[in-house]
Amino acid sequence: MRQSVPYGLGSLPLDLDVDYLQRLYPKTLGVHPDPKEAIHCALRNLTGTVSLRSLASPNNPMAIILDWYPGITNTVQLVDAVSEALASRDILGGDVKYIVSSSAGRALSEQLLSEINECQTLQSSEVLLHNPDRVERHVKIGVSPSIGNEILVDETVVESELVVSVSSVMQDSFAGATGGRMAILPGVSHRQTIDCNKAQQGIEDTQPFLLHTKSCRDMIEASQMAGLMLSVNLVHDQLGNLASVQAGESEESWLQSVDEAKQLALTEYTNTCDVVFVSAGGYPFDSTLYDAIDALFAASSICRRNGVIVLIAECSDGVGPNGFSEGVSQSRSQSDALVRIQTDYREGMEKSRYFWRVLEKHRLVLCSRLRRAQVEERLYADAVKDPQEAMEIVKNYVGLRPRVALIEYGRMTYPICRHEES
Repeated sequence: MRQSVPYGLGSLPLDLDVDYLQRLYPKTLGVHPDPKEAIHCALRNLTGTVSLRSLASPNNPMAIILDWYPGITNTVQLVDAVSEALASRDILGGDVKYIVSSSAGRALSEQLLSEINECQTLQSSEVLLHNPDRVERHVKIGVSPSIGNEILVDETVVESELVVSVSSVMQDSFAGATGGRMAILPGVSHRQTIDCNKAQQGIEDTQPFLLHTKSCRDMIEASQMAGLMLSVNLVHDQLGNLASVQAGESEESWLQSVDEAKQLALTEYTNTCDVVFVSAGGYPFDSTLYDAIDALFAASSICRRNGVIVLIAECSDGVGPNGFSEGVSQSRSQSDALVRIQTDYREGMEKSRYFWRVLEKHRLVLCSRLRRAQVEERLYADAVKDPQEAMEIVKNYVGLRPRVALIEYGRMTYPICRHEES
């Protein structure tokens, strides 16, 4: 389950000498449904025209893609509930393969696999970890009309008669929202296909819950080509409590869950601030700086131009993909980063352009375990080890009594402005 206090925020000074202080929280559920009951209910009341009777094929191969971050929920409880519910509806046959998506990156996917291996209901089933870098395990199934992406998908999925996704749905600053079609792309796609889609994300002006970009369309087209017929979509609050489950036709049921995730994430603010302290939300959203970048969207929307953002992210696994650090360090502006994405994209580079957009608009202070020299010389941000040290730096930029906002779960917070009534 999620840790309750994100990295670093426990040491935030509560007696800040500020002119104005606002805390932004996504909604937390007081009462949440039992996972097993919620999943059974969702499978009895499918969204869209798909029916379990038409899908039932006990003698045909079936692939179930498991697609969420480790640590955000009780994986054993969740997978056992899904497998039991599908079996009770006569969907599971003898040839069932569970595939762990690679959406979260290799390290986090491997941890998710270790959690899944503890599930009692999967002992007789084969559980595979998708590897996007193995050319021989992927099959070309078409070219997407939206961006001309060659769609190469894991052969286990291609050879299955029924493809099911079980995904966690939350905001995503570059793909709009997780879940649904992301179980296919990037979840079980080849690196070449993933990189083409990610490069498109870097070119477009993306933001949380924006679902009509070309990169989003590319993912939907890939899921249709791969035959994703049934999706089980899980919405959690920031503490890992299950909020809702929608199941049914892949795109329609996913869109319903996206709406529910957005309602949980929405939080109001009335004024922009001089300083914004933002945490990515703790593990697993801050294992690398690349992972934590999504939290900057919430912070930037509240921080005034030339104000200061303090990003609190542990980064225990470093900066992230080399393409991200190269895209930042070898550029001098977001325009430079965009040219690199368009001409020589490398894994992770799609977030470098947005990182530069933040650097051009705000002063950035990074509170992490990264080496100070690495942060200041290659990422062009100030480096600190704790928020109190950051506050001392902040005073040099904005004065002694700044207007301050605190965002503890930046990865799951979607701020909207509500102007004060005169």
